[in-house]
Amino acid sequence: MNSIDINSLSDQELVALHVGDRKSSALATLVRRHTGLVYRFAYSIVGNAHDADDVAQETFVKVWKHLSAFDQEKSFKTWLLRIAKNTAIDCIRSRKNAPLPLADTDGVGHADFYIDEPFFDVLQKQELSRAIHALPPLYQALMHIRQHEDITLEEIADIFGEPLNTIKSRYTRALALLRHSMTR
Repeated sequence: MNSIDINSLSDQELVALHVGDRKSSALATLVRRHTGLVYRFAYSIVGNAHDADDVAQETFVKVWKHLSAFDQEKSFKTWLLRIAKNTAIDCIRSRKNAPLPLADTDGVGHADFYIDEPFFDVLQKQELSRAIHALPPLYQALMHIRQHEDITLEEIADIFGEPLNTIKSRYTRALALLRHSMTR
């Protein structure tokens, strides 16, 4: 019998292996592979380690319960982060007197910018990190996922369940807020 190196399989192959053969090692590999990503993403939304741990754990419970419903033609990472985003929002909603972020009513236009554009090249990483952490939580999440997880704006729109232009507007707004806070 041939033995396969489960760690070398793609996310889609692991999902198929888990769903088709009920291999718990396939799910365990997916969890190990993406725990850091989910935790960092959750932390960027909820803003503290305790809640981020809870969100990450709850996210993987939901993945385990609903993995058979996952459309294997889609990106597993996008589906996973959508679950994490929804779980993090539920966490924020459960806090007493905590406003929900994501109000974007100033009508800023959109463009596909990157933090490494020339304005930001001169900024020190620590100063930039402080400025990002001062943003509203979901702007923080948007900036984090765009810059550190190598995820496109199109994938982010899918994760957040929002139109691409809305995500572009929010990303542009986040960049404008960063510029403003860095030039004061």
